[in-house]
This record gives sequence, C-alpha cells and structure tokens, in this order.
Amino acid sequence: MNGILEGTSTQAQSALGASQYIHIGCLEFSTSYSQFFDGLINDVRFFNRALTSNEVARIYTDNAWQYSSGIGWLLCGDSRIVGVDTSFSAVDTNQMAGILQSPSSSANDSWKPAYEPLVHFIGGTGVGPGYQMARDLYAAYGGVGINLLPCGQGGLDCTDFATNTAQYIRMADKIAWAKQSKSAVSGVLLCLGANDVANDLDEDFLANCGTLVDNLRSEIGSDVPFCLIDVPTNWLPGDARVAAVNDAIDSIVSSKTNCYRIYTSALSHNVDNLHEDAEGARDIGSLAADIFKTFYGK
Repeated sequence: MNGILEGTSTQAQSALGASQYIHIGCLEFSTSYSQFFDGLINDVRFFNRALTSNEVARIYTDNAWQYSSGIGWLLCGDSRIVGVDTSFSAVDTNQMAGILQSPSSSANDSWKPAYEPLVHFIGGTGVGPGYQMARDLYAAYGGVGINLLPCGQGGLDCTDFATNTAQYIRMADKIAWAKQSKSAVSGVLLCLGANDVANDLDEDFLANCGTLVDNLRSEIGSDVPFCLIDVPTNWLPGDARVAAVNDAIDSIVSSKTNCYRIYTSALSHNVDNLHEDAEGARDIGSLAADIFKTFYGK
C-alpha cells in the first residue's frame, strides 16, 4: 500500500471456465451483486506470475503523472507546435497522455506520449518549442512536475479550434484532466497563423484567434497568460497575408490582458518550420519560458 508491502497470502484457485466471469469492484453471488468498491479503479492488469517489489514500484512510477500535482502548459496550434511527423491523434493514443518527450537527441525523432512526469526524465533535444519550454520551466520551478498538454496537428488553422469542433473538444478534455489531476493550466503557447495565410484566411484570423483565446480562458481562467508565436516574415517574403496575420496578433496582444507576441524575426536560427528545425524550436521555447517565468516571478 503506497509503495510499502503490507502483507502476503497464498490461495489456491482453479482456472475459470468459459462461462465464468471476473468481476472487479464488486462481489457476485448467484447473479446478485453487492459490496461495491467506493472509489475509482482505472488501471487493471493481469500477470501470470508474482511481481517483485521493484516491478510494482515501476508500474506505479510509470503512471504517477496521472495522480500527482504539477503545473500544466497547453500547447495549441499547427504542426510547428507538436513536432515533425506527428499529429494530435498520433500522440493521443492514450487519451490521458498529457506529457510529451523525445526519446533521443535526434532532431527529427517524433514525439511520443510519456507516462511519467518530466520530473523523472528530461533528456534529448526535443522537437517543437514546447519541449524546450518545459525544460526551462522545470529548472525555474525547482523540481515541480511540468506537464505538457499537446493539442495540435499539421495543417490546422484557427477555424479548426472553434467551439465544439473535434479539436476544441479534445483540447477541453485535456484541460479537464489537468484540473482533475491538480495540474491547473498555467499558460498557453499558441502557434497558429501560417495555415491561415496559406488558406487565404488572413482576414478572419483576428476574429478567430481572439475568440479562441476567449474560449480557452473560459475553460482555464481569465488571467492565464498566452504566448502567441507569430508567422515568420521570411516564410513568404513580401506576402501581405503574413503581415495581416501578424498585425492581428498585435491587436490581440494590445486588446487582451496577459497576451504576448513572440517575434520570430528577432531570433538567430531558422524558424520557417519549427517542427523541422530544432535550434529554432529551442529558441522559441526558451523565449516562451522567459515570458512565463517573468509573469509568475520565477
């Protein structure tokens, strides 16, 4: 119990027949059910041998992030926020996988769900701005778990995050999980605009993005800070649509409290494709972390 062996026993049990069932959380006697477990059982596993104490501890550690408190940071946007060759569905094979980490130092390794807090493992360079941001925040908070809530997919624009769209509902589910696990979302790193430019939606970006910020704040809290990554000006040089989207970001920053623009043009590394350029992604992540650390006085 809670990592400590409380007792052992030996009991003979014959194999279940084809018509017999295993009941978890209650007692069945003659088709009648009673003695229901008053609580939540959400992780059931069967083994054909007795586990060692170290194996039991490892199982708990691998799932501890679901039950431990920490600080959550929402990553919202297109492929530049989630990493190369990955999507919301790819990283969300476990609906409660709220943390992403890269398994190696290769810049092009896909992100994958991690079933333990970043407090246990922060290795590799990571792909996407959020990972570097988490590493910097972890150092600033001195051991507090940093939970990344990934909500992005390649090719998305602001309209894909309208209220009640599949993407928005998934994002709201992530936020709800964070609240339940005592990991309230403390900030949002938003990376949208490039696909709005490509799809000639630049004129609608101001209204769509502003509504997205308002909707998210209704889920998270009215004073939660937002970092908005702008569209790199060298992505489509001279294209007026890029300027229109970045002007819209400026309007959101000036009209809404606690919103900040990250100027990609001020960075030394390539940020045309953040999901493919690890150095540019790390620059963005560190800059976002600096904004959040300043906001929270870290």
